[in-house]
Amino acid sequence: SILTRGGALFHRPDMTFVGSNGEDGERPAYLDTQLPATGYFVMRTSWTDDRDGLYLCFDAARHWGGGHQHYDALGIILYAHGRTLTPDAGPFAYGSPLRGKFQSTAFHSTVTVDEGNQSTAACKVHTVQSLPNLSFADAEQAGYKGIIHRRQILFVRPSSATAGYFLVVDRITGTGEHTLDAHFHLPAGPTQAAVHEVRTDFPTGGNLLVRGLGEGTLDVGSSLITTGYGKKTDRPDVRFRRTG
Repeated sequence: SILTRGGALFHRPDMTFVGSNGEDGERPAYLDTQLPATGYFVMRTSWTDDRDGLYLCFDAARHWGGGHQHYDALGIILYAHGRTLTPDAGPFAYGSPLRGKFQSTAFHSTVTVDEGNQSTAACKVHTVQSLPNLSFADAEQAGYKGIIHRRQILFVRPSSATAGYFLVVDRITGTGEHTLDAHFHLPAGPTQAAVHEVRTDFPTGGNLLVRGLGEGTLDVGSSLITTGYGKKTDRPDVRFRRTG
């Protein structure tokens, strides 16, 4: 409803289209959204609440947002087939002793070094590209002392030959011996695990398969997600760990 009001106020038929779920206005002429001044990027297959749609939001923020912001640089939020499959932890409750956990890097779908929090350093975006069949984003953050985390995301759009998928490549450079964890926080619900892969197991709607490639161990832990202000529930945390 807010987008629909914005479409009328700013004479933006594209905002009206999205706000009305495609019933009014004009469909935007592009799919992916690139906001380089803020560092937010969205890869998508549709502008409406399409049950076959795939959407990924990539957070490469260039500015620290104060107490409202989380330590979630280079984090991703994936929505597919009617379900948010790597949802944000949410704010929980300001002033709560648990607030710090919900802000922490380990509670988001990004990489931690030695299980610590990132700094508030700005991300550096190398490139973002949108092609008819592919999307690509490449950014980095010096979020840990002497260490750079660079994340590259390739989106292969669905076609008659493939169902579509996301490839996430994390490159950690620096010195010393460290424990690296790539976290993928799933929605609350059942999972199935096998060697080097974990998938959600919802009987209907979208499901997510996380597959770890290369050296490392993949396991399922537990984290929390906000279900209402000051309310929470457990959810799976798929962690791909490598030490070196």
